[in-house]
Formats: sequence, C-alpha cells, structure tokens
Amino acid sequence: MTIVHQDSPDAYTIVDNVKTMRGAKTLALDPKTGKLFTATVENVPLNATAPPKPIGPVAYVPGPFVVLTIEK
Repeated sequence: MTIVHQDSPDAYTIVDNVKTMRGAKTLALDPKTGKLFTATVENVPLNATAPPKPIGPVAYVPGPFVVLTIEK
C-alpha cells in the first residue's frame, strides 16, 4: 500500500510504502487516531485475483479472518 499526501490540488508526495497481507484491499480510517484498518484472510492463494465466488468452488482456503491496523 502506498500512502500519499495531497500537497495541493495537482501535487502529491509519497509518504510511505506499507507492506500488507494478500487480499487486504478495503480500508477504513479512524479520523480521531489516524489509524487505518484493513481486513483479509490468511492463506490467500497466489493465483487469486478476485474475491471468492459466493456460489460454486471456493477460491480461498478457509482460514482465520484478520484485521490489520496500520499506524505511525
């Protein structure tokens, strides 16, 4: 994940690159603390490019649900 600061309407600066777990794509921000939260499951297969289908073969191996907290 790349964290970017908007300096002006047309100028941006990269603040940091943060390693996350595979599949962690959707984020939530706590504006009071500045913490980011993202969720995924453990053991996401390397060939998974989309969410698992709700019906039919399961793309992911069942495993623990993980919430990642990202903060300074």
